[in-house]
Amino acid sequence: MAYLLLYGKLPNMGELEMYKARLKEMRSLPQALLTVLENIPADAHPMDVMRTGCSMLGNLETEHDFAEQHHHIDRMLATFPGIINYWYNYSHHGKRINVETDADSIAEQFLWTLHDEKPEPLHVQVMHAS
Repeated sequence: MAYLLLYGKLPNMGELEMYKARLKEMRSLPQALLTVLENIPADAHPMDVMRTGCSMLGNLETEHDFAEQHHHIDRMLATFPGIINYWYNYSHHGKRINVETDADSIAEQFLWTLHDEKPEPLHVQVMHAS
């Protein structure tokens, strides 16, 4: 869906594999962003956490030219599951998770970083369907 929304067409299998590989490579979170996430209170609203995380990332990785828009959109898509779940695991359990997984999709990445373990395929399918 992300590819369709960004590029206006469904990807062929080669384009899809390349796109998923690109998103996998972009999942890391800078230390400065992790520090910000660790300082957001546990009772913060998740949308406020996402907004703050996105704003901080935008300050760390500034866009210099409009031609960079797809790169920055891809970076946000790749990091959003890690941003919300790093904050959640740290603020609620005091646990620093690894957000660089081998997940094959954004849904799988979300579940993996939420529970800090590879999710069951059925759970990933449910996320894709929803």
